[in-house]
Amino acid sequence: MLTPSLSNCLLVRRWYIILSYIFLSSFTVRGQIRDTKTDFVIFEEDSTFEDAILYCKEKGGFLPSISNETDRNRLTEFVKQVNMNDKTFWLGISDRNKERLFESVNGEVVPFLPSFWAAGEPDNGGGTEPTCAKLQKEIDSELYLLKDTACGKYHYGICEIVKGDNGCENMHEDYCYELLEALRRSFSDSDAACQKWYNGRLAKVANLDKLLYFSELILEKGKENEDYWIGLTDGDRKGLWKFMDGNEAPFVPELWFNNEPNNNNRDYQDEDCVVATVTKDKLLFEDRKCSDSYNFICVIKSVCTVSLGRWTTISTLLFVHGS
Repeated sequence: MLTPSLSNCLLVRRWYIILSYIFLSSFTVRGQIRDTKTDFVIFEEDSTFEDAILYCKEKGGFLPSISNETDRNRLTEFVKQVNMNDKTFWLGISDRNKERLFESVNGEVVPFLPSFWAAGEPDNGGGTEPTCAKLQKEIDSELYLLKDTACGKYHYGICEIVKGDNGCENMHEDYCYELLEALRRSFSDSDAACQKWYNGRLAKVANLDKLLYFSELILEKGKENEDYWIGLTDGDRKGLWKFMDGNEAPFVPELWFNNEPNNNNRDYQDEDCVVATVTKDKLLFEDRKCSDSYNFICVIKSVCTVSLGRWTTISTLLFVHGS
């Protein structure tokens, strides 16, 4: 496989946007239908909230949320167009991180708008466990309203496919980054998710410039004091920190909290993996147990490296078959 140069990346990404929509519209994909007039895809297969998130990720999209009237109108109009008024759909809204604080799958707070919810909702699904939001048509009404329910129940789902010149929301120095805030995982599971969903790895933060970029990005999302796995571990040998590509990481004291890393301390010997946390407008490192579950940051190896699931990558299509 030939690797496209950075000068060709925008061309590759534009073809990716075009061809991905052709694939979604033209190929028969089990449990998926698409209205080509919208940015949405419905998959006709009952799934849990977690499975719905993963399905959308694999298709290059996400479970959408509703934060305003425009969002609601677009979603409900789409469901009407595909004539699926009798179905119930997962949306990307849950209070799994904190009771009664509803967030999108990207970790952004979703404002509570009473007119968007059915009467008496949210009611915690009639129980005490964290809940997730579904969109459902009211009986004898044209209104589609939100209800919260147990996240392990089964419903259809709606994926929103992002459009853009390069398909990347968070671009820095020719690399694309994705902040995963609703799917907390262990260090190894986080890295595996980066590989599966984005053909990437946990993000490499090696200097103050990159540190500043992530500080600003996380603060923009209102996520101060949240912990994110990054691609740094001394799991092979205590005190020898390495990035996910196996290269040794230089020790830069300015990147770490005071008295960190401390996994050489007898009381903290299992802390072989690194989280980054924004406190007081500054992102700093701290070592933690790799088995703990946190948010995580993925780096996509290149804006040209994209996946269409079971189909070949666009970079292969353009630079092997087309060169």
